[in-house]
Amino acid sequence: MLLISSVLFLRKPVSSAGSPTGVAGAAIAAPAAPSAATAAAAVVEFLPGDLVTVEAVALGRGVDFSGPLVAVMQAVVRARAAGELVELSVREGDNVKAGQVVGRIDPTEAIARQKERQALLASAQAQLDAATKTLNNNKDLFAKGFVSQAVVDTATSNVDVARAQRDAAAAQLQVADKQLGDTRVLAPLSGQVAERLAQPGERLALDARILSVVDPGSLEVQAALPVADIARVRAGQAASVSIEGVDTPRSGRVSRISPAALGGSRSVPVFVAIDGSAGQLRPGLYGKGRINTGAGDKVLAVPQTAIRDQAGRQVVYRITADQRLQTVAVKTGSTGQAGTRGETWIEIVSGLDAGDRIVGLNLGTLRDGAAVKVAEAR
Repeated sequence: MLLISSVLFLRKPVSSAGSPTGVAGAAIAAPAAPSAATAAAAVVEFLPGDLVTVEAVALGRGVDFSGPLVAVMQAVVRARAAGELVELSVREGDNVKAGQVVGRIDPTEAIARQKERQALLASAQAQLDAATKTLNNNKDLFAKGFVSQAVVDTATSNVDVARAQRDAAAAQLQVADKQLGDTRVLAPLSGQVAERLAQPGERLALDARILSVVDPGSLEVQAALPVADIARVRAGQAASVSIEGVDTPRSGRVSRISPAALGGSRSVPVFVAIDGSAGQLRPGLYGKGRINTGAGDKVLAVPQTAIRDQAGRQVVYRITADQRLQTVAVKTGSTGQAGTRGETWIEIVSGLDAGDRIVGLNLGTLRDGAAVKVAEAR
């Protein structure tokens, strides 16, 4: 908070026609710059928290990122059998559990095919039983000298053929059982239905999409970082994330980094997992934040709010030894996080020295040369 007292500010601004504008606090239309005496008459009063002493600080380095929220666990439920969708019991937003039956495809053809394979298996088993019985009889007759060895060999071969036919029929029945099971539509994971892609009564082709299921408890931001920044990013680094529509920023961490860059953009996909993502967050929302890549060397730095753009240059307001405001042009460097609340600070390459006191907040345009008074803390 600042208070400015000056005889100049008691005047009302005058429009070009010479009448008062009636806008309190508007700039005064004056053809010439204020004189030194006028500047000396102005007094600017600051609270102690408005001023910052320039000092060397270790800026927390970071990499900014942005991207959509995606679910770590998500799946599209597809038809594993062709046929008419006769039942679909869930809709968007419904909770499902892994393995839960959420729909059915008409099983008529699958049931008929299963019964056919069961009959073929029974027939093959009967043929095997008959061939085995014949073989055993021929062995007894051969032992008594009534049949030759060739008869026994032929009976043995018939048993082998019948056994193979029985095994083939059993395998075909297993396929038929699976095809019947595929007429049940199962949830592949526990989560929520994100999208319903088919309706009961539709004729579905094999592999047609039916549902989309996501796990809203495991969300991450999928960002694409330039190759110039990716060398500073490591899996496990902490990050802060702001999500559109959510007031409170969330903490997170770098969960994984793609080993390959995207074609064309030459950027590398990075995934930032969000802590406690269940609740307000939904896949598809947009998030942006900063990955903390560590603290750098100590450098002279000031809060970002202290720097103003003026006539194409960056300036700060410094408090001189005789307690007056002085506009000082500065050259800035890298940015980073510092302060008790992790504010953004900017490195000062030139223009200020350690120990200088400056105005640390953006309090608007201040008068160069005005006297400074620091109010007692309330």
